[in-house]
Amino acid sequence: MLKIFKSDRCNKCKAHPGHRFCIRIGKEICWHCCNELRIDEKCPEACRYFPKKNPDEIFASSVKVESRSEYQDLLKKLMKRWVFEPQKIFGGKVPIKMSEKADEKKELTDLVEQLKIIAELPVEYLADLLNIQLKKEKSKTVSHEAIGNRFLRTIVEQDWDSLPNFLRKAWTNDDPELVENFIMRIQKDSNMKRMTRFDLISSALSDNKREALVQYEINGKIDMTLHFLDENDQWKLESRVYGKAEIYRDQQKIMNQAALYLQQQADGKCWEYIDKFLKFFPDSADLQYYMGMYHYFHQNAEKARKYLQNAVEIDGNFTEARYTLATIMQTSGEPEKAERFYKIVLEQTPEDYRAMNNLATIMIDSARADQARPLLEKSLKLQPDFEIAQKNLERIQ
Repeated sequence: MLKIFKSDRCNKCKAHPGHRFCIRIGKEICWHCCNELRIDEKCPEACRYFPKKNPDEIFASSVKVESRSEYQDLLKKLMKRWVFEPQKIFGGKVPIKMSEKADEKKELTDLVEQLKIIAELPVEYLADLLNIQLKKEKSKTVSHEAIGNRFLRTIVEQDWDSLPNFLRKAWTNDDPELVENFIMRIQKDSNMKRMTRFDLISSALSDNKREALVQYEINGKIDMTLHFLDENDQWKLESRVYGKAEIYRDQQKIMNQAALYLQQQADGKCWEYIDKFLKFFPDSADLQYYMGMYHYFHQNAEKARKYLQNAVEIDGNFTEARYTLATIMQTSGEPEKAERFYKIVLEQTPEDYRAMNNLATIMIDSARADQARPLLEKSLKLQPDFEIAQKNLERIQ
């Protein structure tokens, strides 16, 4: 049974989700409190979250974490402790005291500059603690977790116009109408609209480093996972999912079952199944399309249009959804909009003979038979027994 809502607070701070058992205090705690505890290195080594440090390391690298944010937070806490304690690497001198003397500060600067080669270290933070000015370098790619935080913060601040900046290009293909549709969907999502705070729980990267999942808890109640794709060295939103990251393992199976229900019989059972999982996968172009087709088969053009528009918004290259949406526009007395969509369909699938015929029909009805003729001829060349196109061609002979 998939669940969206939950309530399991940290038994130490009571503020964040408590998702790990601490054998040191015998309670379920959050990663924030875990970091507060383990920096003193007094946790039992039997704990799998115990930070293990190699003899030649300054800061522990062998440590179990569930997100980049957790690791960065731990490192910053270790650094803050490190600068105030005597260090063997400096013959027992205290780094914060060394930063007050020019000759000793150079030793610190040289070390911090060397640490820059370790990608995960928040070296800038350590430099700030020691009042060290680092050499400027090319800015690093912003992490998937940082982008996830920015996206959610933008929603909390209700900065709706900035939301499209987080989308991959193919999401709306920069179509203003579809961009507006996306913003409206976010505004109508009660979980998003009422979000006042969020906690990052965990994250994961694919083996090729091109996909990322970032799991959050929203308002202390709701699990939500953001799926990102690397697009030109920038993390862009692929989808939101209500649930833990593990829900992605079932996604393809869910989509296949929805397609099967629709194919076999678009009845109430089909509607219930798709509606159930749309609550978990609101940004699934497939589920939006299946729901649109369900209503289309039941001759409810208004509802079909809503879901098909969502599908095209989420996947601007979803030509079948765009084609069906164009037919609804055409039969609803909106030939200009339908024409624009048919032309996009033909840009994406140049041999769609159905779109050629429908576009030609609009042109014939608007006294543009000269433009319609080559479309109909090409349509019939691709599909010689296409009776509707043949009748349209006879209309303009």
